[in-house]
Amino acid sequence: MARRKVSKNTNAVAIYLRVSTEEQGKSGLGIEAQLELCKSVCEGYGYEIIGVYSELGVSGKIQPLARPQFQLAVDAAKKVGAKIMVAKLDRLSRNLHQATGFLDGIYDCPEILIAENPGASMLELRLKALIAQEERDMISNRTKAALAVRKSQGAELGKAGRASATTKARATTEEAIARAKQLLAQNYGYQKIAEVLNDEGYQTSRGSSWTKQSLYKRLSA
Repeated sequence: MARRKVSKNTNAVAIYLRVSTEEQGKSGLGIEAQLELCKSVCEGYGYEIIGVYSELGVSGKIQPLARPQFQLAVDAAKKVGAKIMVAKLDRLSRNLHQATGFLDGIYDCPEILIAENPGASMLELRLKALIAQEERDMISNRTKAALAVRKSQGAELGKAGRASATTKARATTEEAIARAKQLLAQNYGYQKIAEVLNDEGYQTSRGSSWTKQSLYKRLSA
C-alpha cells in the first residue's frame, strides 16, 4: 500500500476496520460503512489518512495486537507519530478488559480514536465497552442455549458440527498462544502470562483457564 510521507507529530491517523464472519452481511457493520464514517470524521477534523487496514472474518474476542492487520496499523502509526482510528469501539474489541486497556494506554499502541464518538468522554467509552462485551456474551449464551435445546430434543449435531467445534477450539488456542508469545517477548513470566490470558477472556481448547504449566508445555514445544 503506497503511503505519503508524513512528518512526526502531525494530525495523522491509520484507519483500522474489522468485521467478524457473522457480521459481514449485516447493515451498519460492513467494511465500506466503517470506512465512510472514518473518512467523514477525518475530513471534518482535518486528519490525514496514512493507511487503511482491514480484517475480514476476525472475531472481536481476539486480542487486537494478535491480529496481523491491526499490528501493521500500529507499526505504521508509530513510524510517523500518528493515531489509530476505528469506526466504533467494538471494532477494536468486544472484550471489556482489552478495550479499556487500549483506551488507558496500557498496551504498546498509539492513541485510539473512535469515529462514532470523536468527542466522547472516557466514561462514555467505558460504558460502550461494557455494552459491547454484554452483547457478545448474550450472543454466546443464546447459541449455547439453542444447542442445548436441540440436544435435549435428540438432535444429532453430526460430524460437521463436531468438526466445526474442533476447528473453533483449535483457532481459540492459536489466538491465545499468539498473545502469549507477545507477552513472553516482553519478558513476562509464565504465571503472569497465564493471568493476563485469563483476564482477557482466553480459554484452552477444552474451555478451561490457562495455567503456567499448560503454557510452558505449549510455548516450549
